[in-house]
Amino acid sequence: PVLVVAIILAACAPASQQLAATDDAVHAILSQRRTEAIGHDEPFTVERPADLLRRRLQEAQDLPASGPAALGSDALPPPAGWPVAPAPPAPADAPLTPLPSPLVLSLAEALAVGARNSREYQTAKEEVFRAGLDLNLAALRFTASWAGTVAALLESDASGSRTATGLTSHADLAAAQQLTSGLAWTASLAVDLVRLLTLDRASSLGLIADATITLPLLAGSGRDIVREPLTQAEREVTYALWAFEEYKRRFAVDLATDFLNVLQAWDVMDNAAANHRRLAASAARARRLGEAGRLSEIQVSQAVQNELRARSRLLAAQEALANRLDQFKIALGLPADAALEPDRQELHRLLAQPDEMHQPNPGAAAGHLSMEAEAAVRLALAQRLDLRVALGRVEDAQRAVLVAADALRPGADLVLAATAGEARSLASASLSDARLRLDRGLASAALAVDLPLDRRAEVIALRARLLDLEAAIRAVQALEDEIKAAVRADLAALATAGEEIAVQTTAVALAERRVASANLFLEAGRAQIRDLLDAQDSLLLAQNARTAALVSYRLAELALQRDLGALAVDSAGLWQEYRPGRTDDGDGS
Repeated sequence: PVLVVAIILAACAPASQQLAATDDAVHAILSQRRTEAIGHDEPFTVERPADLLRRRLQEAQDLPASGPAALGSDALPPPAGWPVAPAPPAPADAPLTPLPSPLVLSLAEALAVGARNSREYQTAKEEVFRAGLDLNLAALRFTASWAGTVAALLESDASGSRTATGLTSHADLAAAQQLTSGLAWTASLAVDLVRLLTLDRASSLGLIADATITLPLLAGSGRDIVREPLTQAEREVTYALWAFEEYKRRFAVDLATDFLNVLQAWDVMDNAAANHRRLAASAARARRLGEAGRLSEIQVSQAVQNELRARSRLLAAQEALANRLDQFKIALGLPADAALEPDRQELHRLLAQPDEMHQPNPGAAAGHLSMEAEAAVRLALAQRLDLRVALGRVEDAQRAVLVAADALRPGADLVLAATAGEARSLASASLSDARLRLDRGLASAALAVDLPLDRRAEVIALRARLLDLEAAIRAVQALEDEIKAAVRADLAALATAGEEIAVQTTAVALAERRVASANLFLEAGRAQIRDLLDAQDSLLLAQNARTAALVSYRLAELALQRDLGALAVDSAGLWQEYRPGRTDDGDGS
């Protein structure tokens, strides 16, 4: 009875306590598997932090929201009967400080903010946690499970000469376990307590115990076959961890792309504003020269038209910047109407990079990522985690073929059973208490054979598994070709961007000299207004093209490291860039 009460009390633990125990088990699984999968462990939680920037911006800037869900799950009012007490969010990493407006983020800060606030990033983390949950569930099949019931029954029996009324209490406790060897056992203990409320008020205690052992001998036997669901669940956790590492690389590069695209759009807008100012000044000068009779009306009109065209370009650039900025904030998981912008110094640092970083070698990547295409492809094939997943799927498909083939064998199960004790009911209330006596128990041994007379369904399943294997092999081949093509394209893009930087840097210098010369010649009456206007247009195009080349070069660097599988991203979302032959540098920006 004491054991039964203890089990009942354990089963009645609060849902939040049981969830906490499950979370601890999953985190232990992920910690172990992460060390095995990627060589090290790192902090991991699916709980959102208390200092989530999205929520702080909404509250600090008083941004409109559709309801409590816009702030987070802890802001939702729990409905009646909610089984779990609201859990506090994870603690803040540091004391909160007032937010400036607008909030300016460096690239490293943007990466960290995205890792904490991005909805897609959170979903990717939850996929890893779900894989851990599935493994925890699969492991339960090979651990002892317990079940118990308690019942009380008031009975009245009038079938005899006298009516008997009594109270029957029944409790049973059962346990079962499947071992990885294939052997399965079940055991149960039942207790009956019968007390008559009439007649002689007799009482009696009943005890009955039974146990069964089942051992498959042919189909379904063998550790590999029996353990296959658990093996697959373990591998799915590894795949999920590898997929998350690949996702972090893609996320970091995509976020950096959005960040630099905003800066490029900002630079385009600045160039458009400067061009508009230059053309406005040129139009004003043309009007003065026209009034003095030194320029024809056609040239004056051309200058005014170019000023209007520049104004239109400026408006379009402002709109493009606003759209880019909104998309960047959404990618971070932040409200689109929040006052936030990227640090423009990041673009200035790109402009200040030494020229030798952009001088490519023929057939190789430029700068510190200089390598031959064949070496880069070999590195990618060795390091890409998504390729490891695809190769693992081939092994999984092979094991699935073996399991399907095993099902074609005849089934043969050895069943051993034993029962001892006696039950009690209202009719046997006058008997003495029952005792568990093994010498008076019942034991049996049986061999059940399932003849393979019709295995058509199993043969169909085997054929399907063989097709799955071929599909998995094709998936590896396709991914391998995609990786090779991506790396080769990254190398070409990096080399092209490096050359384009040199070209456009020269073009900017020439355009600046051309504008200065056109101004002087126009003042001296040796040039027409369209010469100055053409020079100013060329300067604008060259400035924008040089910025685009710088951004393209930086993004090509990041894309190459991503596609090589060499860009390391930590749990905070910060990266450590790849340096051939070096492992100790990288600053996460």
